[in-house]
Amino acid sequence: MANYDWLFMPINVNNNHWVLLAVDVRRRTISVLDSLHRDNNIWIERWMAYMLLRAETTNELAGPWETREWLSARQEDGSSCGPFVLLNALAITRRIDPAKLTHQHALAMRSYVLSILLGESRQPKDCRSDYCDDLECRNPNGTNWIYCRVCNRWLHFECANITEAPGEDGQDDFVCVVCAAQYS
Repeated sequence: MANYDWLFMPINVNNNHWVLLAVDVRRRTISVLDSLHRDNNIWIERWMAYMLLRAETTNELAGPWETREWLSARQEDGSSCGPFVLLNALAITRRIDPAKLTHQHALAMRSYVLSILLGESRQPKDCRSDYCDDLECRNPNGTNWIYCRVCNRWLHFECANITEAPGEDGQDDFVCVVCAAQYS
């Protein structure tokens, strides 16, 4: 653990809310960032108790830890605590004060994570499933398919509103409407 600068621990509170325990290992400080600004001393106490027991066993990072007051921006709805946990961790690693972020940043975090996950879950072009990735597929039995070069979704020509494949090879130049709207 001593080899790390930061430790981030998402904590699920009562199965309905997420907070972030952020540990600055080098400075030996602990913070809990909560987008609802509730009392979270219990998590700091548990961290300190854990580290005391751990130090007895490993003799690593023995000694006192200090609490650092660090505020998260406040969420404006009942469903953005998860994105705030990710956003706060990202902000800390980039040396941005999490309190300066807004609810809009948390909403954008959802799209950011989605794009990363989609980018890492690409199927090879020859691994088309039997299902069109268009949410409103208009031709479940369509035979002509097109591949989005951005998100790697497969669509029927009809669902993509095209009659023929663009470009010379027919696959590498197509961008679906979702990606076109999101990235243009």
